[in-house]
This record gives sequence, structure tokens and C-alpha cells, in this order.
Amino acid sequence: DEVERLLPIWQQGFDRDGRPVMFQHYGCVRLREIMRCTTLERVRMSHTRGIEHLARLCGEQTQARGRVVDQWIVVVDAEGWDPANLLTPAVFKWAAHMADVDQNHHPERLFRMFIINTPRVVFTFYRMISGLIAESTRAKIQLFIGPETWMPALAEHIAPDQLPVEYGGTDANRLREAYGGAASDELASKLE
Repeated sequence: DEVERLLPIWQQGFDRDGRPVMFQHYGCVRLREIMRCTTLERVRMSHTRGIEHLARLCGEQTQARGRVVDQWIVVVDAEGWDPANLLTPAVFKWAAHMADVDQNHHPERLFRMFIINTPRVVFTFYRMISGLIAESTRAKIQLFIGPETWMPALAEHIAPDQLPVEYGGTDANRLREAYGGAASDELASKLE
């Protein structure tokens, strides 16, 4: 699937309380390239599938742990984010869709969102779209510039054996497992 190749999102591990952790490497996203090969609706469906997968994992964790696990953590790697994305009208529609799905269809399911390796342009973009995000959700989102700030924050919530090496852990990056095949090898090599 071309969307999965161009929009690397994968679930990897669980936090210290059993919450599933999703990684989104949006820094390597080039929206113009995505819009040339697919539709915004398919990009939206990819996000919705990812969130539904996290909800299923919460159910499985609830059964396995014998207590309710109903939230998740999202780690967004913004390294390399292309400022040209802001010139693509689809970026605002995409952000609005994600806010709608996350807030209106899965309210209060986000435990934390760590936006890491955040360039200045992403801070600007976040300020532009923050009005779409409920105040209670904004309180759960943290933006970090360099590894010296985000590695301790991730380590506080996620054990090293649940984190990929490039994010301060000891586990291999599971992007290859999530998508399989040559396209995932190309994406994983970009992330390693």
C-alpha cells in the first residue's frame, strides 16, 4: 500500500502500565508526494485504522492484565519535516480529520503524545492547528526539540525493551514487522 510506504506508522510495545505505544514518523512525510499517488480519504482511513488497532490492543491488554487499559501513547517523530507541507492544503484537512477522529470517536483515549525532534516549523504548525484540539487533549501533548529532552520523557513512561534503539531503547524497530516487504525495508533503513 503506497500510503503505508509514504506514511510510516507502527505500533511497538507498551508503556510501563500496559498502554500500547504507536510511533508515527511524520518527519519523513511529503504530502505533495502522497497526494500524487493517493487520496486524502485513503490517508484518513490509514489514521483511523491505526487508532482502531490501538483500541483493540487496549481490549487485549485489559483481558491479559485483569484491569482496564483504555488509553495509549503516541510518539510522533518530526525530524526532517518538510516546510513545504504547509503549502499543501491537504495538511490542514488531514490535521482536522485526525483531531475529529481522536477527540470525537475516541475521547480521552490518548494518555500522552510526545512530538520529538521538533523543528521550528512544526512548533508553528502546531500553534496554527491547536484551535482544532480540545484543551484537555492539548494538555497531553508535549513537544521536544532534541534527544536530551525527549529521551528522559519516553524512558519515564516506556521501558527500554519496549522502545526501538533509535528512540533510546533496546528493541529493534518493528516497522519491518508491521508492514513487511521491500517498502518497509526502505522505510526502516531511513529510521535506523
